[in-house]
Amino acid sequence: MVEIRINGELVTFDGNFRDAFIFTIDYLRDSEEPTLRQTYNEFKDYTDEDLMEYIEMEFDVKPELIVNRRLDSSWAFKSHILED
Repeated sequence: MVEIRINGELVTFDGNFRDAFIFTIDYLRDSEEPTLRQTYNEFKDYTDEDLMEYIEMEFDVKPELIVNRRLDSSWAFKSHILED
């Protein structure tokens, strides 16, 4: 599960990274649309990295990405800085 927080406040908790990013963009836009269809269509060709950059560049917020896992999980989590 992935969790996205904006300025320390929980925005979404989802099993899919892309869904979490799309929901966050919709939330930050304060969209009044009843579904996420329009936002999904607008960002259909964006990668996860593109969506993260969009959130970072378009909104004056401090986003956090948190990966949740079981205590006994053998998965390790690392972060790599991507060069432009």
